[in-house]
Amino acid sequence: MFLRKITVKSVRGSNPDIVAIKAAPTAGLLVLRVAGRVDRIIKRPSPYETDGEKFSRGLAGNFRAVHPDTGEVFDSTRAFLPAVVQESIEHALANRPEGSPADSAIEFGVDVFATVSSRDANKYEFRIKPFKAIETHSAVAEVLELAPALPALPAPAQHASEAQPQPARAASGKRSKRS
Repeated sequence: MFLRKITVKSVRGSNPDIVAIKAAPTAGLLVLRVAGRVDRIIKRPSPYETDGEKFSRGLAGNFRAVHPDTGEVFDSTRAFLPAVVQESIEHALANRPEGSPADSAIEFGVDVFATVSSRDANKYEFRIKPFKAIETHSAVAEVLELAPALPALPAPAQHASEAQPQPARAASGKRSKRS
């Protein structure tokens, strides 16, 4: 199913329930499995702030999320993920290796767990367990890797008119006017 954006709530149908989180094993309640390719960071005004100065940051690219209980698959070109995921990806985008192509994107894959907050037993926080390391990827570099495997093209054939030398112009001090 294609979603306008991937969030924990849009995939699960609701935010995680604290009772279910407390009943989960020590690793936490698996709330989302998400993988994708991030091209850039997007900003939108926060719906929770009316002064217009607060922004929600999201990710633009190609994403696939899986509901952990039903196995239902969701695809989107935008994702607004928990801060622990978002910050890791933003850090990777900001610290791409020196000399990486401008088109390079970040690929990732994580399981997102909800655990009881260490500060308040009635709240939860998110933790991640990567199943694919966050890494830089370039589509152009991928295509260029195929280039050595392609056969070399023959040199273009010359037309008969190109093969004959052009007559030299007489050297006079005046330029001819062209109309």
